[in-house]
Amino acid sequence: MTLRNCLLLLSLVGLFSCVEVADNSGAAAYKEHCASCHGMNGEGLGNYIPPLYEADYLIEHENELVCIIKYGLNEQITVNGVEYSQPMGGLTQLDDAEVTNLINFIRQKWMGKEPNLSIKEVSDQIASCD
Repeated sequence: MTLRNCLLLLSLVGLFSCVEVADNSGAAAYKEHCASCHGMNGEGLGNYIPPLYEADYLIEHENELVCIIKYGLNEQITVNGVEYSQPMGGLTQLDDAEVTNLINFIRQKWMGKEPNLSIKEVSDQIASCD
């Protein structure tokens, strides 16, 4: 490879590294696995499925969300003063990276949380689920 080709390649790499690429994998996972029940905007489904948007439950149970997403929830919960008893199935088919993308999407979209959790943090939480 000539010096000119090397410089051209380096400048192209530099140019493309400046372009911000949105990672939509968490949003795509939410749309595929969660939106049919919780709604595209996290609004829930009346008194049947709880909302995620402005949900006090998300804040109060933040440390349990990874386990709830991975393994589901089969108990009555109260969200914004409304009781919900519909069981939620877990997403056991998702690997730790997919769960990480999904939980980070939910945390950003409806909890205003930054920074993102790492795959290791989510893996450690999954390993400690009861």
